[in-house]
Amino acid sequence: MGTGHSPAVIPFAHQGSVTTFNTMYFGGRATRGATRAPARNTDPPPVTEDYSDLRVLVVDDQLHVRQWVSAVLGSLGVEHVAEASNGRSALRAVTEPGAAFDLIICDLRMPDTDGVETIRTMARMGVRSAVAILSVEHERIIESAGILATLGGLDLVGAIEKPLTLEKLAPVLERVQARRALARVEAQELYRTLDLSDALINNEITLLYQPVVRTRDRVCICAESLLQWNHPTYGPLDHSVILQLAARAPSFLVNQLTSFTVREAVAAAERWQASGSDIGVAINISPLEFIALDLPEMVESMVLESQVPASQVTIEMPELVFQSDAASVVDSATRLRLKGFRLSLDHFTGSHQSMAKLATLPLSELKLDPTLVDGCADSAHRRDALAEQLAVARDMQLSTVALGVAQHADWSLLGELGCDTAQGPFIAPAMEESGLLHWLTQRRSLSP
Repeated sequence: MGTGHSPAVIPFAHQGSVTTFNTMYFGGRATRGATRAPARNTDPPPVTEDYSDLRVLVVDDQLHVRQWVSAVLGSLGVEHVAEASNGRSALRAVTEPGAAFDLIICDLRMPDTDGVETIRTMARMGVRSAVAILSVEHERIIESAGILATLGGLDLVGAIEKPLTLEKLAPVLERVQARRALARVEAQELYRTLDLSDALINNEITLLYQPVVRTRDRVCICAESLLQWNHPTYGPLDHSVILQLAARAPSFLVNQLTSFTVREAVAAAERWQASGSDIGVAINISPLEFIALDLPEMVESMVLESQVPASQVTIEMPELVFQSDAASVVDSATRLRLKGFRLSLDHFTGSHQSMAKLATLPLSELKLDPTLVDGCADSAHRRDALAEQLAVARDMQLSTVALGVAQHADWSLLGELGCDTAQGPFIAPAMEESGLLHWLTQRRSLSP
């Protein structure tokens, strides 16, 4: 909590130095570089970047420090700043529906949950924000906290000794912008260099879990398992990248990936239920796998090794499955349902081809594509299309999941239209299993 003192302007005198970690850039050891403070009457450095769309969370237990940091951010053009007075408040902030921070500026010495604990928990929860450490601690302590953040998978963009100044903060914001630009470039070049077999051989594939909540009472009933590749060069690569690679991979690699996913997801669900969280798990299966007639037996054998009932396991098949061997797909789908598994049609768009073949599959659920969901509250056309697909699902007695919910207005409309459940960044990001358990503990009932 804050000290209760009135907000104070921190003078430019007696400034500390900026600590950066060159291991992030050149693979060398951490080094420390100081920036000189401008004289009191010196004009601030000109702002050449547009930071107006950056979303920043400031975590510090002292009110006057939070106000000062917010003011410095504002002077650099940052328009979206949130504040947290301690680590617990920060963890609540990053799990709030719709939370998506580009940068988290975190103090180390705070009561209750200190900065190190906060950074560690955020890493476990799969937070993908850039992090800058702000502290008066000794340089070695700051460096250790920075290393912890990096080892946990967080994107450390700098560490700053208090008090914060324009000169200290500007390079941090520049690094955040550079990361965003680099991510866009790397996405274009990525597919030319990646080999999925390397990921499986080197055990670089893990699973993240994204909560699925009911719209009527905001209770989490399931978590969708999503692949993540912890690439040694590119860092974390998400589910969509792996699926695109799998579409071009040999069938034996796809089969290995499916076996890994089912085994890990079911084991995680068993741990959730043992800890008192009675939620199911959803597992994505490649359309190629539905052509293999032994898919139902493979899934069943892995589930029978656990204490998870088949009714708590949802097998998700993409809409692209309609382009595969229809007889084999229906065969596999029907036997999965006979064995007690739920069956979901993923990323359903309501296309003419899909509508014509929808009744051929013994589905339990429709997962509505983000193109129908995102912005539905602001578009009459999208709202009508969404309402039409929800009506189709009701007529077929299928439950519904809205994918990619990113804003409060869309969330509210989904409830009004009778969509059963939803998932997306407005509700919660995909996170590691330990992060999901923490999220479930904190948010048994979501409150948008």
